Amino acid sequence: MGWTSPKTWAAELLTLTDLNTHLKDNEIYLFSGRPGQFIKRDNGANYTTTSATFTPVDNTNLVSTRTINSGKVILVFIGVVNTTGGNTFWDFDIDGVRYGSAGADGLAIGLFGKNTVVMIAPVEGLSVGSHTFKVVWKVTSGQTGTLYSGNGTGTEDFIPCLAVIEVG
Repeated sequence: MGWTSPKTWAAELLTLTDLNTHLKDNEIYLFSGRPGQFIKRDNGANYTTTSATFTPVDNTNLVSTRTINSGKVILVFIGVVNTTGGNTFWDFDIDGVRYGSAGADGLAIGLFGKNTVVMIAPVEGLSVGSHTFKVVWKVTSGQTGTLYSGNGTGTEDFIPCLAVIEVG
């Protein structure tokens, strides 16, 4: 069930249908029915890239496809990355378009060495309907980036998380 714009009440008989549609159903939507997904990805191994252009970290497991009713979401990603000799660059991809596309290097950077990458992006203006959200990354040309994902090795056994939360 989606959100229903609340009725403008006038001098009229209050009905059970009105109460259910405009109060109960909207409250359920706000507190439990709103589309959202939280992905905690224990890959059992690391993700790596040598790509100097943005590419999805994982096209299967760090992807969320949601039906959005309000046109607004908050995207959150957190992970621990290690880069040899250069940097990693991070962004969100929404339906094949990078969110931070105005910046050539995306929304976040993992500097040379081991770093925590955190991205939080408020997105509005989405059409009502299904949308696909991905985490994308690239590295400085000629370098290798590693995203830790439950590899079982001390000081590297971190779990990346992606959240897609509808708001509004």
